[in-house]
Formats: sequence, C-alpha cells, structure tokens
Amino acid sequence: MIDNDGTIIQCANTSHICFHAGNSNSYSIGCEISNAYYPRYQERYIKKGYGERPIIENAYVHGKKLGKHTGFYKVQLDALKALWVAISQAYDIPIQTPTDKNGNEITTLYEPAFRNYKGYIHHYQVSANKIDCGGLDLTKLVNDIRLKTCL
Repeated sequence: MIDNDGTIIQCANTSHICFHAGNSNSYSIGCEISNAYYPRYQERYIKKGYGERPIIENAYVHGKKLGKHTGFYKVQLDALKALWVAISQAYDIPIQTPTDKNGNEITTLYEPAFRNYKGYIHHYQVSANKIDCGGLDLTKLVNDIRLKTCL
C-alpha cells in the first residue's frame, strides 16, 4: 500500500496468497494507493495537510466514461515507481505495461491472458468489476522509470 504521504506499507508476505482487486490472485503482487476517489472528500485531504488532489476528467474504463474523480499525489506516484523498481529487481518482473503495436497502453476489460503477462497492469485489467485506477497512465510511469534508470 502507498499512503497519502508516499509511505510504502507491506501488508503481507509476497509468498502468501491475498485477495486483491476483487480476486484471490496467486499470480500477482498487488499495490493499493490511498485515494478516496470522490471529489467530495477533497476538503479532508486539505484539512489533514496533504494538499489538494488532482482531479481526473475524461477517463474511460471498460469503454465507459468515468465521472470526475480524484487522482494521486506526485509523492504517491514517485513511491509507486520506486516500488516497481524494487519489485522488478527482487522478482524479475519487467517494468512494462501491456501496449499495442504503436506503443499505446492497452486499457481493456479483464483479460484472462493477463494471468500469464509479466509486467504492471491496472486493477480494472484484473477484474471486470473494477474501475480503479482509471485515468492513471501506467505507460507514462514506466517511461519515467526508464528515463531515470536507463532500463
């Protein structure tokens, strides 16, 4: 899990099977990023000293437009990238997301083929019942890591 201030918290041993993204996933390592999603909670984040969250508009998941929702803090995304690098080194998982032949991120419904995929995917690519993290560009995060670490 990644808290609002970027703190990374490990909740389970990676050798244990846990429920994540609505499924029991014995084939993945899951990461949750703290976010209440709904803009109506924006004031709580400000009052607690985290500052205003970015607002995501025009995001689509499963072919449907999502309502306006809160995004992640930069510090959370920086922590996510650091976590990906650590996980990749420890478990030989390539720092990549599923892309089409033009290099565009694939944003689809749950795909059974992802069970054999090695890389990083959204919750909504693991379960047709999930919409998080709609609007988060995983390919951009991967490219940021590649630029920084020369992978």
